[in-house]
Amino acid sequence: MKITFMPDTYTVEELKVSHLQDRMYCIFDLEGTGINPAEESVTQFGAMNYKKGESLDSSFT
Repeated sequence: MKITFMPDTYTVEELKVSHLQDRMYCIFDLEGTGINPAEESVTQFGAMNYKKGESLDSSFT
């Protein structure tokens, strides 16, 4: 893989990612009262493990 840095951006060449559909992921969900962090707050945080179309038994809120 080759990364070239330029002003305000970069390019990635020769990146190889294989079999993404077979990997396990942890998906996060963050709920809040709004989008302004100076005035709003987080009300709920959740996560779950996910693999190939199924939710696995390890989730929390």
